[in-house]
Parts: sequence; structure tokens; C-alpha cells
Amino acid sequence: MAPPSKYLTGDKEGIKEFIDKFDLFEGTVETLELLRSKGKQIVFVTNNSTKSRADYIKKLSGMGIPAEVDEVFSSAYSAAVYVSRILSLPDNRRTVFVLGESGIEQELDSESVRHIGGTDPALNRTITSADYNSIASGEALDPSVGVVLVGLDFHLNYLRLSLAYHYLRRGAIFLATNLDITLPSAGTLFPGAGVVSAPLVAMLGGEEQPLSLGKPSQAMMDAIEGKFKFERGRACMVGDRVNTDIKFGIEGGLGGTLAVLTGLPPRSTFVNLNLEQRADQLNAHSTLLLTLGIMASLVSVSKELARLSSRSVGRTSRGFSKSAVLAKQTYPLYPSVAQLLHEKGIPSSEVDRIPASGPKGRLLKGDVLAYLGSISSSYSSDQSARISKLTHLDLSKVQVAAPKDPRESPAPAISSHPTHEAPVIEPDTEVAVSISFKAILEIQERIRAALGVTLPLSTFISRATEIANEDLPRSNTHKLSADELFNQVLGLDSVNSKTSQGSFTPQILALPSKPLPSTQGPSKKLDIIDILSAECSFKEPSKRLGVTPSEIRAGSDAGATTNVFSVSVPKGQEKRAGVFLERVKTILQVEPGTLVL
Repeated sequence: MAPPSKYLTGDKEGIKEFIDKFDLFEGTVETLELLRSKGKQIVFVTNNSTKSRADYIKKLSGMGIPAEVDEVFSSAYSAAVYVSRILSLPDNRRTVFVLGESGIEQELDSESVRHIGGTDPALNRTITSADYNSIASGEALDPSVGVVLVGLDFHLNYLRLSLAYHYLRRGAIFLATNLDITLPSAGTLFPGAGVVSAPLVAMLGGEEQPLSLGKPSQAMMDAIEGKFKFERGRACMVGDRVNTDIKFGIEGGLGGTLAVLTGLPPRSTFVNLNLEQRADQLNAHSTLLLTLGIMASLVSVSKELARLSSRSVGRTSRGFSKSAVLAKQTYPLYPSVAQLLHEKGIPSSEVDRIPASGPKGRLLKGDVLAYLGSISSSYSSDQSARISKLTHLDLSKVQVAAPKDPRESPAPAISSHPTHEAPVIEPDTEVAVSISFKAILEIQERIRAALGVTLPLSTFISRATEIANEDLPRSNTHKLSADELFNQVLGLDSVNSKTSQGSFTPQILALPSKPLPSTQGPSKKLDIIDILSAECSFKEPSKRLGVTPSEIRAGSDAGATTNVFSVSVPKGQEKRAGVFLERVKTILQVEPGTLVL
């Protein structure tokens, strides 16, 4: 066998000479044709968010490489799908602020997601003192922004970072196309997308990390699996970076990974594997996930596959000898079985020792658990026999009933007015809490003295209500929405699974701090200003709310007006409503100043 070429041994001069020799590496197109001829599904996966899928198709077509748009899965497209189909955002918070290039914007447009920032030329400038003031007051911020999406940004500046940071401070969801710190180009390294999100992570205290939607994040793997419907146990990840490509395939529980040695790590980084054995494994996979940066290395894969195929006489379609012991199992393994074997560290050589009870001798997850001693050894076979029995309905002893004699039991009289039991409708429960406006009145006076402007109480209450409605605990009667059901299908039901956006609007009753007079209430129609300024009174308010006057006035300060905030909720939502009201109380009584800063 001839010695390998210099560029395959890691020789730098050999690699440079090889790259300078070709615009398109010899054998790339033939390699893809060979893989497709063997029935392999090919998906090009890339973390580069600066280009859209359409941009990549143009680039590949210009190089003579055949590919379809649906075969490209970029981190920008992954992020767009996650925002539009998986995230459950309120109707008024569906805009995305982008730190990135046009590739992200194009993919968001393809999913009909509104976005701002990005390549907007109005942001290509130095921040001014007016910008500081407008950002701090919120005037420069779009209130509909609910997501900050960070990718590789060639136009990053202080103004863009400031806007992104303040959107995150106001509750926007933090997403990233990927967290790659470096970007290989021109034979060296440059800052990657992870460098763009790093300042924001530091400003947030280092505890809040963005959800990465590129390699090696399994959110991206789940999205790819959801689109292409492939079996993970029959997929192979082909790439050149250990910490992204190879880690992506291993943590995703794929059937195999193939490092092509054209990326950042040297050959010594990878474990020495027998190339013929790896090619046999490649024949067993039906799906190949390829990184767009490894097209140069496919020529070596093509030559090795062609060489090994000539010696593959007597092999089955799965790449194993007909006389091999692997015939005891029906491959490929179920994805759940392959994942369990990976989690428990059971090598493939040990799989044949596990007794299989599935259809046609196929290995089941229960077989592996029984092998490990987690369940009874007969559990899988017993359940299989039980299910098999239940699938066949025994009708041998079923007899046709004799017709009844109508004279034996006269037919009951049919009433012309049938009675139907009315459904029992449980009344709503009223939850109330007393809140003092003393702190708000103090803030009002300070603003009036400093600025000559009086902010109405309604402004404080509406802003406190909006903040208190965020991330409320789900009620006991909560029913899953279509988006949440889709999350479960993709295995992402752990994201925001315990909280949701509320829609409570409190009813407000103002009471004076002194005992209520027994006079008749006002005859004119009251407005909200009368109520909030306590210039009116109601007869027996405590009876209507179900609380005593002493309870309502508890905790009120001298000289301040006590107000009762209440909401009516169906049974099972009392805890959720209580959390909402307590938040409103804390904001209005303890920190009302944050509502206007």
C-alpha cells in the first residue's frame, strides 16, 4: 500500500501545497454522488450564521457541487425555526433584536419573524449622550422585542451592545446561533460568534448563558431530527472540529462520528482508528451530517470507500458478513436502545450477549435494562406476550343474543319534554390583597419637584401589572397549547415548562385609612381617578371582597390610602393569582421607583 499523501499526515507544507493547487478539491462531486448512489441522505450542517441557506446553495452551485436548499441546515435557520415554532412568546413580544449579519435576517424572514438591529445602517455609528439617555429611559427600545439573537457580527459596536444588553435586562430571551470562540480563516484563527455574546454574558453577571442553537448544542440536533425524521443510530457525523462537530455527534447519540483531520486539531488529537473498520461503519449509516467546511477532505473518504467497496463481496446491506455473530441482532438498533447503550457505556462488542425479546429477535430497551439488573429479566418478554395476547380478540365464545319478547317488558314512555341535567358551573374565586400607595405618592412628589411633571397613578399600576404577569407559575388546570405539544415532540418540553405569561388585570377598590362613614355613597358615575385618589367610598366593601376591614387596613401606613387589589379566577388558579398580586404589592410598596427609571 502506498504511503499516505503529506496533506493526510498533518504536514503543514503539504497541506498548503495541496490547497494552493486546487480551487475545488478533486473527487468532491464524485464523493457526494457515491454516497447518494448508496442511498445515503446528506445534510450539510454549519455554524456560520452570516449566510442563509440560499446563499450556501449559490456558493456550492458555483463550485459545481450539487445540493438542494433542504439539504442545508445552518445555525441561522435553526435559530429562526426555534423562535417561530418552538418559543411561546406573547403577541406583544414577538420581535427579535439581532446582533449578526444578513444570513440571520434572511432566515427570520423565511419564518415570517419580525426583527430589528442586524445590518441596519442606522446603528453603524458612535454612541452619543442622547443615546445614553434614550436607552436608559426606554425611548430608544422597541417594547415588542422579546428575543435577543446573537451571531457572528462584522459590524459590532458599543451602540449595538448597549441596546442588546438593555433588551436582556427588560426580560428578553437570550439566544445564540453558536458559541464558537474562534473562526478559522486564511490559515489562522479569528474571533467567532461566541466572542460577540461574551460581553453580554459578562454584563449579566456571568450566570445567564445564551441558549446555543448551533453545534454542539443538542437543541440543533433535535431540530434536525424533527425536520429530516432520521434514526440517530443510523446517522454519522462527518466533521473536522473536536469541540463542535465530533462532540455534536457523540452527545447526540449518533451511530458514529468521522473526523477528517482538515480542521483545527492535529491528527494526534484523535484516537487512532482502523480506517477499514470506520468505512464499514459508514456503510451501515443511512444519514450523513456533513459540515460545510470539510468538502476538501471528501476526496480521501471517496478513495477509501471505493477501495473498500471492491473488497466487500459477501457482505450484507448493513456492511457485515453473513456469517458474523451480528446476525443475532436486527440492525439498526432502536434510537432509544442506542442512546441507553451510550449512556451506560456498553460497548458494541457486548451487545450480542444481551438476550433480545423484540420482534424478529430485535433488541429492546427493556432487554438492556434487564441485562443491567434494573428490572426483572422476564419483564420484557412478559410485556411482549401480554401485548400480543391483547392484540388478538377471541370471538370464539361470543354468541348472538336471542331477540327480546316485547310483551315481557313494555317500552318506557317517551316524555315530550326530556330532562337534561344542567352542568354544574363552579363560581370563580376572588383573591384580594391590600396595597398602600404611600411609596408611590412619595415618588410622584419627588418627580413633580424635580421635573415639574406629575405621573398619574395609572401609569405605575399598568407597568407593575405588566411586570407581575411575566413568568407566573402554571395553574393546576393548565392545558398544553399547540406550541407546547410541539416542544414535547422535539424533546424540548423542559424549556419554560413551569411558567407562562399571565393576563391578569386587577380590580381596584380604594378605602380611606379612617373608618368608613355610614352615609350614602356618591350618586354620580365614578371614574378611575376618583377611585385611586380615595375621594369616594363604598358601602360594605369588606363583605363584597370577603375580607374584614381590619384585614384590609393591615400593613397600611399612617396618612396613606389603603387600596384593595383583587382578581376573580377559576378554581385551581388561586395560587397563580396570589403570586401575581404579591408581585404587584412588592413593586408598588417597596420599589415603585423602578417603574419610571
